[in-house]
Amino acid sequence: MVKLRRAFVVHWGLMGVCGCAAPLPDIYREDAVPPAELKFQPALVDGVAEAVFRVEVADAGEAGVVPLRLFAGDLSSYDLRGIAKDEVSRSLAERELKLRSWPGSGGGSILAPEAALPEGIYTLASSEGAVLREFRVESERPVFTRVWPGSQASSSSTMVFCHNTAQPAAAQLEAAGETDVQNGSEPVQLWLGLPGLESTEAGFERVAVSSQFASFQCLSLQAGNGRQLPFGFVPPVSAFGVLLDPAPLGHEDAVPPVPTELSAECVAEEFPIGPGCIEVQDDRLIVRPPAGESLWSVVGSDHHWVRVSDGPARFVLRGLAPNTRQGLRFTILHPGGTDSVDVQVSTPEASAHVVINEVMPNPVGMEPEQEWVELYNDGTIPVCLRGWVFEDVGGSALLPDLRLPPGAFALLVGPGYLPDGDYDAVAVEGTPVLVLEKLANQGLSNSGELVRLRDSLGRIVSRLAYGDVLSEDCPDSAGTAENGVSVARLHPWSLDESQVRCEPHAGAKSSPGGHNTSF
Repeated sequence: MVKLRRAFVVHWGLMGVCGCAAPLPDIYREDAVPPAELKFQPALVDGVAEAVFRVEVADAGEAGVVPLRLFAGDLSSYDLRGIAKDEVSRSLAERELKLRSWPGSGGGSILAPEAALPEGIYTLASSEGAVLREFRVESERPVFTRVWPGSQASSSSTMVFCHNTAQPAAAQLEAAGETDVQNGSEPVQLWLGLPGLESTEAGFERVAVSSQFASFQCLSLQAGNGRQLPFGFVPPVSAFGVLLDPAPLGHEDAVPPVPTELSAECVAEEFPIGPGCIEVQDDRLIVRPPAGESLWSVVGSDHHWVRVSDGPARFVLRGLAPNTRQGLRFTILHPGGTDSVDVQVSTPEASAHVVINEVMPNPVGMEPEQEWVELYNDGTIPVCLRGWVFEDVGGSALLPDLRLPPGAFALLVGPGYLPDGDYDAVAVEGTPVLVLEKLANQGLSNSGELVRLRDSLGRIVSRLAYGDVLSEDCPDSAGTAENGVSVARLHPWSLDESQVRCEPHAGAKSSPGGHNTSF
């Protein structure tokens, strides 16, 4: 296949800069010659800037440029006097946005916000308290978020940017290809897709980021000649018709890269893959990443997963076909470099994956009558709950006979539960409600406890700790929910050991028989 290449050279000081404001001599000392010019890139259109931009400040001669400051909203005369005296109010300080600056062409300088700006009014001001430019941010183009490297990285040879294609703005992407960019003295290459993968004819790789099976688009940026991108490197404003996260590489608190010899230590069920380990289950992979940050790209025949890990906590990639043999390509970015590995995996027969997905320990209605526990079948086959047991610190209760289909919910309640209570969320219509002899000894604890689900063989298949509970069995517990707010698992496939598996339910406060807000 012939790879089409679009190449162009860009210098930061001259990178497509166009459009300028009127001369603004008040940002210079009185002897400043010539008067100043501010040039936005991309250019302002009727006073409107895009969510990602940079400003070129022209050379002011020997007098030099007085530092500029950027604020959200407009500035009053009181605000301007405070800026001139370098005594800004607390409320104004909270509105100030951090700017990164670097030398431009011809003795000028370039300034850029370190994050994409939301829609609204913004004001550029001089340190002498003069308004230089008031503008509005409105942007139809999508902003691709940097997913690699993380904010703590001080150097990297590669940057990866991704965007959720479910958002309407994603339709504006340009055709696929490769782009060479001369970033000041740093030659860099941008391409559609991810490291180690060819660009697709459709444009971007469609991936499942964080195993949530949303459709994402990604592009990559790499230093030329295999070199490292320097500390403070700022990516181009845009590429292929989309905007790029402007966060610079590294910051004052950046930590040294984790040595490559700190690879994950595999256990019996796992086998090594690059610097980490994987366990193959019926419809999912459980990945044990190395210490430090790493990005995992896993490509199969039907799925493509991308997951960024900031430490050794295991995570799940879900969507394999049970009882099959299939090839997977792993591309793993880590502080020591990039590993690419092709493997053949054999998945076992489909098995049960029923989890405790949500708990309501502190309803607005009567306690313990209106308390409930939600189960969810996260597997690919129906599961018979005959002989299964729900237990907490106060005792256990046998579940009634129920066949729970894949993707289905069920509620566990105690005697006296009213399905149409007046004060708490009502279960989704059709959700099975299983009335136990008792849900807990004296009701679920409001302050927190550990609850478990055992299968008919007595094996613990799911557990959830919330509140103040800390134990060897479940070392990281979710926060105690307030009155009328459930404790919800972030994703049904989240491992029980995960530090971020549960949190107080957002949005509607609870969702009995429905997907949690975090899905």
